[in-house]
Amino acid sequence: MWKKINFNLWSIVLKEDENNITEYNHGHHDFLHLNLSYDDMPILIDTGRASYSSKDKHGNSYLPEYHNSIRINGLGYKPDILKLYPIDYYKHTHNLKIIEDVNRKRIIISTDGFNRIDKKINFIRQIDLYTDYVSITDISNSMDNHVIENFFHFDKKVRILNEDNLGLLINNKKNFQFTWNNVINTKFKKTYKDDMNYISTKYGETTPATFLHNAQYFNCNNQVIHKLTVS
Repeated sequence: MWKKINFNLWSIVLKEDENNITEYNHGHHDFLHLNLSYDDMPILIDTGRASYSSKDKHGNSYLPEYHNSIRINGLGYKPDILKLYPIDYYKHTHNLKIIEDVNRKRIIISTDGFNRIDKKINFIRQIDLYTDYVSITDISNSMDNHVIENFFHFDKKVRILNEDNLGLLINNKKNFQFTWNNVINTKFKKTYKDDMNYISTKYGETTPATFLHNAQYFNCNNQVIHKLTVS
């Protein structure tokens, strides 16, 4: 179910498939999620889950916004609560492909889970690992504009010095530059809980950490690209 992929000093852990999607199995929205490390140093992480009750702090962390994932028009690739819908509504196909050459390793993740919004979206997340940077490209195959929201959760040792278009991430070993996009005003943008700024490494406990959220329109001619560069 989970796969670890290495390239030079980069390491990524991501979900390889989701063949048994029902309300009674692992329900986290983590098929598009990735954990990213550099030289064994965590950068993008899984936030964990402090509680199984939605009434508790960090109890909704199975949702996409608590992962390094996306929402399109406010929706995840599967419904937030599966039990509210028949299985035909949220059943989806998915694929993971790895292409490697001397200079780069490319990971291609695809899902038709967003096609319930627009049958032509056929969403693709492309992750390219190079020696000195990683790029994450989100692709829609639809001609129509849709709002994509991106979420990124960083290890608690990572600090952001500038939250404009260019962010400088500082830690004890390396300096990283993370490039992202401006937030847009849209009716699809949701209001999220304050506990998205936390991670949980032990059930019932939370720790403050860095979180970024942005949104923009995308279509088949407009890809969304985020880039993390070692400086």
